[in-house]
Amino acid sequence: MIKLRQLDPISDVIALQSVLEAAPQYALNILGHPQEAGAAADVFAALPLEFPKTNKYVFGIHHGESLIGCIDLLRGFPTPNSAHIGLLLIKESAQGRGFGQAAFQKVEELVRTWSEIRTLRLGVVETNRVVLGFWLKQGFNLTEKAVPYEHKTVHSRVLILEKTI
Repeated sequence: MIKLRQLDPISDVIALQSVLEAAPQYALNILGHPQEAGAAADVFAALPLEFPKTNKYVFGIHHGESLIGCIDLLRGFPTPNSAHIGLLLIKESAQGRGFGQAAFQKVEELVRTWSEIRTLRLGVVETNRVVLGFWLKQGFNLTEKAVPYEHKTVHSRVLILEKTI
C-alpha cells in the first residue's frame, strides 16, 4: 500500500536526496550527469517567481515504512485553477510495480479536494520521453505547447501535458 507524507525541508532532506540518487537514469536523461549533492535542497527550494511557499508541497511516497519516491506539487500554478506536478519520481529498484500509478492516484485524490483546481499540468523533458506513456495512461493529453530546456550539456524541450479533473 502506498502512502503520501509531506516532507520537511530540514528533517527529510537526506531521505529525499537518497531517493533522487536512487534514480540515476532519470538524472542522466534530464541533467546529463548523476544528481548533485544539493539536489534535494533544490527540490524543496524551487519555486516559480513570486509563487507563495505555502502552495508548494513535496511529498514522500512510502511503501510500508520505506521511502520509495517523491512528488513535487504546486497548487495554483501556472493559473489559480491549475495544479502543476513538478516531479513524480520512484527509485529505480521500485519501478515497474505500479507504485507510480498508485502515488499519482493519491495526488489526484488530494487535488480533487482543492475546489479551485480544474486542471492538472506537468512537463516531460523530451530526453526523458520514456515516461510519456505513463502520463498518457493516467489521462493526460499533450498540449500544443513546448518550451526550450537546457541544463549544461542537455539541450531539449519540455512537452506540456494537461488533464482536466
